[in-house]
Amino acid sequence: MNIWRTKKIKRSAKINIPVLIILVIIFVLCSYLVWEFLKAGFRSEEIRYQQKFEVYEMLETKLKEQRDYKIAVFREAEVSAYNPVEAQTDGDPMTMASGNRVYDGAIACPRWLELGTRVEILGRIYICEDRMNIRYNNNFDIMMWDYQDAIDFGRRTLQVKIFN
Repeated sequence: MNIWRTKKIKRSAKINIPVLIILVIIFVLCSYLVWEFLKAGFRSEEIRYQQKFEVYEMLETKLKEQRDYKIAVFREAEVSAYNPVEAQTDGDPMTMASGNRVYDGAIACPRWLELGTRVEILGRIYICEDRMNIRYNNNFDIMMWDYQDAIDFGRRTLQVKIFN
């Protein structure tokens, strides 16, 4: 008699189907969640890359503009804001003195400055498209769509770069 011999245990080869289905479903859901998480991460990287590209493009455009236009004058001037409404303009409030329609980035300039001249105020370049009243010889008026933005901007004495 061999004392080292052990009894073979007979195991059942039955597979528990419901448990297996649940495990497969959990695996698929986890895989899907991981995939969506990675996709969202890649999407945010794409958005960051696109924003960075737009900033570089804007800087490149600004550098080209500054290369094309030489600064003629630095001067202090009264700068205010206006809205394209009849009470603040004369005639058609949606048409500027240059004949163009009103747009963001337009500015009303003194009469001694030619229409189409580029002006930089607070780091933003505006195009002289409208005229100030003749009595305002040293004033600039920035066009703003929102009334409250114009009120908040107020009237300031600012440094103005005039490009020729």
